[in-house]
Amino acid sequence: MAQRYSVENGNAGSKPHTPPSLEADCQEIFDTIRTLVSTLGQPIFEPLAVRREASQAVGVPTVTQTNPEPQVLFRCKGPGAEATGQYTEEGMVVLAGARGRVDIVPSLVPLSPGKHRQRLIDAGDLVLENGAYVFQRDVLFRSPSGASDVVLGRSSNGWLEWKDPAGKTLDELKRQKAVASGALA
Repeated sequence: MAQRYSVENGNAGSKPHTPPSLEADCQEIFDTIRTLVSTLGQPIFEPLAVRREASQAVGVPTVTQTNPEPQVLFRCKGPGAEATGQYTEEGMVVLAGARGRVDIVPSLVPLSPGKHRQRLIDAGDLVLENGAYVFQRDVLFRSPSGASDVVLGRSSNGWLEWKDPAGKTLDELKRQKAVASGALA
């Protein structure tokens, strides 16, 4: 279900022959269900992040969405850590393949980010590879700071840590822009 939930059903469906007309009917029913469930605020069939399709000429990675404005991918870097993420309406999505710092400051261990990090390790979503924890799937964090805390292994201000390829912070591109437009007034 779009990497949002873990399915605990051990039964795998078979792939019997389905006539094209029945398959089209099933797809139409599924599309209706997806629309209704999303309208109710449960986007369980929607992906966490929109996949990259092409890079711009200057090497700036973008992702395409249903709206015409491309989404810029943000980077968070620190000692032993380098992550790529996408800022969405739901929060910050750290993309699969991102590398997080192995060492964590002791003061972070008992706090929420330290516990969240440990849950990701226990679930196999963060796996130790070549001296870094590597994200095995896209992971949604409710805030940019929660994402940067897990990636960097320390307390951090995600609004300042996540930067676009030009070096502008997430704060400059999203919050300050919203304040200037009056959206957060």
